[in-house]
Amino acid sequence: MKSQFTSFDIAAMVREFQSCIGLRAEKFFLIGHNELFFRLSGPGDKKSISIKLGQAMWLEDGFRTTVDSEPPTFAMLLRKYLSGSALKKVTQHGFDRIVIFEFETQEQFRLIAELFGTGNLILVRGDTIVQPLTSKSWKAREVKAGKIYEFPPESADPFSLDLPALTSVIRNSNRDLVRCLATEVNLGGAYAEEACHELGREKNDPAKDITDDEIEELRGIILSFWDKMDEPSPHILIDRDGLQTDVLPFELSMHSLMEKKPIQRFSEAVKEYFANLPANIVTPGKSAREAQLERQLASQEEALLNLDVQTKEYQELGDMLYSEYAGLDKLLSSVQKLLGSGNWQAASSDILGFKGVKSFDPSEGILTVSMADGREARLDVRANLNENAAMMYDKSKKARHKAEGAKAALIETKNLLEGLRKAGIRERDQVQKKPTKKFWFDRFRWFISSEGFLVVGGRDTRTNDLLVKKHLKDGDLYVHADANGAPSIVIKEGTGAGEATLEEACIYAVSFSKAWKSQLASGNAYWVKPDQVSKTPNPGEFVPKGAFIIRGKRNYSRKLEIRLAIAMVDVQGSPKVMCGPVNAVAAKTKDYYLFVPGDEKRSNFAKLLSDAYSVPIEEIDRALPPGDVSVTKLIPQ
Repeated sequence: MKSQFTSFDIAAMVREFQSCIGLRAEKFFLIGHNELFFRLSGPGDKKSISIKLGQAMWLEDGFRTTVDSEPPTFAMLLRKYLSGSALKKVTQHGFDRIVIFEFETQEQFRLIAELFGTGNLILVRGDTIVQPLTSKSWKAREVKAGKIYEFPPESADPFSLDLPALTSVIRNSNRDLVRCLATEVNLGGAYAEEACHELGREKNDPAKDITDDEIEELRGIILSFWDKMDEPSPHILIDRDGLQTDVLPFELSMHSLMEKKPIQRFSEAVKEYFANLPANIVTPGKSAREAQLERQLASQEEALLNLDVQTKEYQELGDMLYSEYAGLDKLLSSVQKLLGSGNWQAASSDILGFKGVKSFDPSEGILTVSMADGREARLDVRANLNENAAMMYDKSKKARHKAEGAKAALIETKNLLEGLRKAGIRERDQVQKKPTKKFWFDRFRWFISSEGFLVVGGRDTRTNDLLVKKHLKDGDLYVHADANGAPSIVIKEGTGAGEATLEEACIYAVSFSKAWKSQLASGNAYWVKPDQVSKTPNPGEFVPKGAFIIRGKRNYSRKLEIRLAIAMVDVQGSPKVMCGPVNAVAAKTKDYYLFVPGDEKRSNFAKLLSDAYSVPIEEIDRALPPGDVSVTKLIPQ
């Protein structure tokens, strides 16, 4: 279950934030030290951007509302420097989980949102940190007020890797393919798995074992992810228990068997998903107790950092009250004299006219004043300046005492977690079903005809192009359904094939076209020779990605029944799950499932087959046509 944004999510969200460019920041709100939202407005337009640290961010139409009785110091600081300024630019730093909001101000203010780990917000003037939400230090990086802001070491950008660079990464990797793609190429877990799925490779295959052709195809798969973000299809994934497990900006083919809740805009999907995110997420491979202790430790570490910040801030504010004693004492005395009439509400407008006064809350008696270094202090007008300074020191002392208790609790949690890990307590997944042997054609759709010819088909526009470019040779035949949205099909060495193979290939082309989802009973298809297939259009024509121009005579097969079979068969001495025309499957085995387009869930049929053949459900998914089914017969019964 996803609990935090990926770099892909950031990239998709930054695209949505572009609609806010030119709008002016109105007010900033901080909720519980871990969620910031700010309002933006322009002529006839109101929006709110929410940032939930360590988790996600999203855009809302209109103004989000909240109770704002005592805004925290960081929120007040943002209001001071950014309110009224136009949002000039929103960018993602490389392909990292960092978003930069640049505002149109003379001093070049940027609000930097770091979403990795527990997250952070940093207000930067030029290159210098004005104030972070949480001060943090690492060996090579320090995020503190007055320091130069430095981005963390930049991760690889998978979209900037050209073919030689990608080849170098993969050839020099000692990891399995999915880990290499997730970490060294920086795709992250889900998209690394999707790339393996699209490539037709097992996740645990050694990265250095894939071929040069596969690396070239892999680069095409990676680039296709970027293209998909330009035509988003946001949705929430639902598991078999009806629980939300992920939110994604576009569909992944490995999720084709899962239930999805489509939502019009990614922001809306993100807001809904994270609003319903359970507090007790268990990380795969860990016990519930270990996951709970890890969350507890992260919470304690953040609380301790906050207490350390409060200890320092209140101490400094108390010191500053004394360093500016004369001016502040005079101001406070003037305000108290004005309030002597007893009508604090009426006196509020006069108080706001005093130099250095930022705001006055008559209901609480709190006067907010600007200090020499730009920070703000909240003074109680019912007390003198010495008493206000004493209040600051008292708050600093209380925060310090709390921090001491928090440190003891943190150490205890660390010890518990360490003991649990040493004991090796883990929740184990059920025994994994073993995948069958992989062949080069597994990256495509395929079947073996009743006459023994290999028939290969594209899965999408990318693999349609790849199939024709790399694998359509002299002596082969090209097959296509007489319909839009159909795959390119190649009969290898097809010029030697008989009528049975030609008809089976045509049935296959129709069955894997949009005719299946439309639940048609039959369709037409044709075959041609390779020299009749071209990517070069005639003048005035346009050839979209994955499509081709066919010139010359087409050899048609008409009114082909849309009906398929699936079974475990022998292919080159190895067992393989094969889905194809009934005659092709029946030629290899007497035991097979017969099915047609229908209303039974494809996912349920896939699970049944996965259990029956003891292979991963992903392998079944790659074999089935794209639509629900009606299983008509199990032969033999």
